[in-house]
Amino acid sequence: TFDYRMSKSSDGSVSGFVWQTGVMRRDFELFGDVLFIDCLGRAFNTKGWPINTVAMLDSEQKVSVPCECITIGESVDSY
Repeated sequence: TFDYRMSKSSDGSVSGFVWQTGVMRRDFELFGDVLFIDCLGRAFNTKGWPINTVAMLDSEQKVSVPCECITIGESVDSY
């Protein structure tokens, strides 16, 4: 399963995109009590758009990613 959501600004342009696979969803349901947001991914993005990764620890204390997103800008509304 692959699920995604897009958010749009008031003028109708895309302001963000979030995606999640079935495995990501299952991990979130099992281990999503505490989440960390990593906003440093822009170094790997050729467009310079922030790629934000939500991270959490699973039962073995390994980092698991429950979803990822790209925000077109860096405003409070985008996050």
